[in-house]
Amino acid sequence: MRSILSLLLDQMESDASVLFSMEMRAYAVRTPSVLPIYREVNRRLTELFSELVSGLLTAHHLKLKLPTEQAFPLLEAMCESALLHAKVMEHDREFAVEELATTVELLLAPADD
Repeated sequence: MRSILSLLLDQMESDASVLFSMEMRAYAVRTPSVLPIYREVNRRLTELFSELVSGLLTAHHLKLKLPTEQAFPLLEAMCESALLHAKVMEHDREFAVEELATTVELLLAPADD
């Protein structure tokens, strides 16, 4: 579990990428002409993220308890929150992984083989 989360956080780790993502989301909501473009980019990124996570879960014989379209926005928000919380509280990256693991474990179940 922690290795999967560590890999996911590696994809989002930099302060700039997390803050940029949050700023872009807010800008898109405030700017109606940008919102359709943002939705399409987000859809594509979600597909890529879904493939990455699905592969990792399969390799570890796990599955999500929720449908993918419900789980991924939650996972994304939890990852962002854990990284930001760790930065604000001056904790190391492992703190973010542990904080996230506790919550994400609730979304996982053993895969049906």
